[in-house]
Amino acid sequence: TCALPISGGLVVEADGGNEVRAELFSDVVRAATPPDEVGESFGYVDPKVERLVRTFVRHGRLVSLPAQRGRRRTVLEHVACSFEPGVRYSEHEVDTVLHAWSTGCPVDHVALRRYLVDENLLDRAGGEYWRCGGWLDQ
Repeated sequence: TCALPISGGLVVEADGGNEVRAELFSDVVRAATPPDEVGESFGYVDPKVERLVRTFVRHGRLVSLPAQRGRRRTVLEHVACSFEPGVRYSEHEVDTVLHAWSTGCPVDHVALRRYLVDENLLDRAGGEYWRCGGWLDQ
């Protein structure tokens, strides 16, 4: 299950740049992460993945990233679901979304973008980025 697809005006132009509409971001996060008895539930079938993502994502924000590459990849796949497959994004749009994910996290949006590219979850060319890996909703 992917969280936070960019659609319906989540990212808008403002003051010569882009920004995440905070009210919509919060609504989408709540819809994508309904509470359960234990905490947030992301709907992953594998309880290990669910537990891992729940450990590092709180209220739609990254708390931190795991140091171990395999675990970090799983959390990054969750973040990559913020980008719709087949859609090209400017670097500024990508940074705007990742900034929303990384607010309060020791990993900034630039490092997060680099991790997504290095893990082949986002690709880039000519100043544009697109999702090229990760999980897909079915």
